Amino acid sequence: MFAVPLDALPESVIDPNGNDNYVPKEDFMGEWIALPEKTADDLFALRFTYELNTKDDQPEQWVQMKNWEIESIEAQRDYVILDLKFNHDHVNVLLDYQKNTFSHTYAEMNVVDNAKHFFKDLFTKYALSSYWTARKLTMLSLNISKYNSAVAEAKKKKKSLRKPSAARAGSYRGAPRVVPSGSRATEGPNRASTPSKRTREDMEKLGVTEGAEVSSAPEMPTPLKKGEFSDPVKATKIVREFNAYSIGRYFAG
Repeated sequence: MFAVPLDALPESVIDPNGNDNYVPKEDFMGEWIALPEKTADDLFALRFTYELNTKDDQPEQWVQMKNWEIESIEAQRDYVILDLKFNHDHVNVLLDYQKNTFSHTYAEMNVVDNAKHFFKDLFTKYALSSYWTARKLTMLSLNISKYNSAVAEAKKKKKSLRKPSAARAGSYRGAPRVVPSGSRATEGPNRASTPSKRTREDMEKLGVTEGAEVSSAPEMPTPLKKGEFSDPVKATKIVREFNAYSIGRYFAG
């Protein structure tokens, strides 16, 4: 790693968040920048990138951290303090703005095309100070955060539109059912309220007499003698009279 842990913070720095604190190795790095990088889920992360100290006859070399991203930035006296995050781990990197300066020119020249919109009108009124650097990078970090939130919300809405609604599963409950004309109920007055068109004579022929008018007892048959056969006509009449008597008493009572 390019940095070493600090046993004690500089006198001008107050511990900002309780993370472990690191400083660059002596004579290991020169200038540094922060570059937006697009991740696999179409979001952007702000990556810490630094220049290696090389000999005069060696080409310029820059190293970008791939796993750690800049979570937040603040300034305390001579130091720009970067809160670097990797999954659930956080560390602070303290950068002396005079020893390790922020190169906004190199950042603008090397930002990828799909992240140039984050840099629009950002690095203006340049000042060599820790507070200017922290203020500009905080604005850059907020721009990235707003963009990521908008992308995540758009994905969420798109996913919800693809999900089938409960009404589409099976039949549409809200739609009226089509009933064939042949199965519709016959329109008209209630049959229960329609008076019967049968006459009393018809009712008597059917063996049923309505009302309480049935008061006489039916004619009881004469017992048959031994060897004598019953008269079918007479027997049928007796049964009808008996039924009419029983039903009439039921309605009358």
